[in-house]
Amino acid sequence: VVKTIRLEDVDYNNNLDRIDFLKVDIEGAEYDIFRNVDKDVLRSVQRTAMECHSLRNAVNLKNLLRNSGFTVQFVRVIIYRLLYIQ
Repeated sequence: VVKTIRLEDVDYNNNLDRIDFLKVDIEGAEYDIFRNVDKDVLRSVQRTAMECHSLRNAVNLKNLLRNSGFTVQFVRVIIYRLLYIQ
């Protein structure tokens, strides 16, 4: 079991006017989570970094974040998996 907390609750419980940097690592649920975040809370985020697990989610998330006023930049990282057999 993984303990979770909604972004709205982090904002409200800590009486934050803004979130300077939000690191997101939610294993493929990026778009599903962000499409349901309160728009005022989302606008309080100054910068965010996240990893997207699918191109479809990345494109949908890019559009959602741009419509919320973010400038979106993709950084493509290619990870090579090596298999050593002896």
